[in-house]
Amino acid sequence: MKFFMTSEVNFDVDKDFQIIKSEVDEKMKLLEDRSYGDKVELLSLIPIIVDKDLLAEGFFKERVMYKKKDKETDIRLQIDHQMFKNADKELQRLLVINNIVNSVRALGLKLKSGFDATSLERDILDLFNVTKDDLDQL
Repeated sequence: MKFFMTSEVNFDVDKDFQIIKSEVDEKMKLLEDRSYGDKVELLSLIPIIVDKDLLAEGFFKERVMYKKKDKETDIRLQIDHQMFKNADKELQRLLVINNIVNSVRALGLKLKSGFDATSLERDILDLFNVTKDDLDQL
């Protein structure tokens, strides 16, 4: 399975996000030779980190889209902008990893079969040396 990450972020947190994204891109490549079922070949993750005013105006809506024909996803889930902006580097990293895990879980609920969300989640947590308890504390 291939992984792709981009973002929809305010300029004031973009630099911090890009640093974390570099780590994510590098580590997620280690999972590309693994299979998590036959329904998904490309997992595209687009974290949204924008200010509440833009969200209130209806911009940057969350979605979990699956393109059956192409076996591709487009998953956009929000990370609280203020929390990310005020967080130290480690908490920012955990917020992004939590976003990835929540995206995998949401896709697993959507597809129900043909995608092993549980194994992918476990591999992601192991890859980033994070536990479910770490994420539950956010």
